[in-house]
Amino acid sequence: MLYQNQPGSLPVSIVIFLLLNAASAAAQLTTSLSSNAISAVSVKKNFKEDESADPKKNISAKIDALKRDLLSAPGDAVLYNNLGAAYALLKNYDEAVSALEKATALRADFFNAFYNLGIVYDNLGRYSDALTTIQKAVALDATSVAARTEMCQLYLASKKFTEAVPCYEALLEMNARGIRVRANYGIALLKAKQFEKALAVLRENTELFPNEALTHNALGMLLFEKKKYRQAADCFNRAIEVNPRFEPARFNLALVELARNDRGAALKQYSLLKNSNPGYAAALYKFLYRDKIVYANQ
Repeated sequence: MLYQNQPGSLPVSIVIFLLLNAASAAAQLTTSLSSNAISAVSVKKNFKEDESADPKKNISAKIDALKRDLLSAPGDAVLYNNLGAAYALLKNYDEAVSALEKATALRADFFNAFYNLGIVYDNLGRYSDALTTIQKAVALDATSVAARTEMCQLYLASKKFTEAVPCYEALLEMNARGIRVRANYGIALLKAKQFEKALAVLRENTELFPNEALTHNALGMLLFEKKKYRQAADCFNRAIEVNPRFEPARFNLALVELARNDRGAALKQYSLLKNSNPGYAAALYKFLYRDKIVYANQ
């Protein structure tokens, strides 16, 4: 069976996925893992810091030292936390999970371990486990902006929009008013169908951060949802104007042009994405050529 191209029925879920990755929902989750997590429970007594050393070799040396320490202190949750954080910095997530799960089992009140474990679960794509674990971290330290930010992002990525909205509102009350928090708050409102409030927040974002592509991209998403395609295209074009390398806006602009039956304009964005981001280009290709693709399961 051939899939027919149906302008105007393009899925906003894909647009939201791109915003999260661009804003760094995924990227934030990765980078928030933390040299801070390691230094939060000091292990410097075991090492002489050498800034000129190869970072990977330095972390590997820390791992070896932590393993030696654990031989004499097998019930030390701090050592397991630091071992897990070190493995995670090397992106050895399976070993990180093993160590961090031991740390949380040994100490049910260990915020650092629960936070780190949640981040690692997320990197492994274990989103349900990540959310449950981060919720425990927030319960242990309700003042942690980092943990609450992670929890809000996981709510949004898991399509738990009714939970995401109050989560972001709590973040804003904690003075976490950065562009990504505000943009994702607006998207949470949009997906929770609180359209008027979402529009107010997203328009305000473009005024507060006029030179940030993310704000214009997010407002464009709302206008796309409301089928105000010309205004949505203006937003995505503005996002590209302030940051020509902001590829989610190019992808979103192509979707809008398809909805407006302007295939040529969509193909222009596709050609640009083929060079700058083959992953986005491949996703867009499926929309451009849906009427020419035969799916085996149809």
